[in-house]
Amino acid sequence: MTKMTQYEMIKSLLDEKMINVHEKLDSIYEQTKKTNGRVTVVEGKVTDLEKANLTHTTQCPYGPKITKLEEEAVKNRATKTFVVKTVGIVSALFGIAWILFKMFIEGGN
Repeated sequence: MTKMTQYEMIKSLLDEKMINVHEKLDSIYEQTKKTNGRVTVVEGKVTDLEKANLTHTTQCPYGPKITKLEEEAVKNRATKTFVVKTVGIVSALFGIAWILFKMFIEGGN
């Protein structure tokens, strides 16, 4: 048996570490290839869905009905908002008038 010098021992340890690093890198590379393959398949499916959706929106037989319902919903929301605001303002004005009336009545006595 020969004695290893300190340099040879360090070189041997580094070689072992590099082998481990290369094995890990190979494993990462293989996993990346698998993932990229899956991503390519999914991107293809997304593209198909986007094309189908574009076609559907232009050829949908319910398009006019949907548009009409959306317009009605906007009108209903606007009406409800107007009514709520009007009731709030009228209530506030009535409250102020009531307070002024009470003050006038009590001030007159």
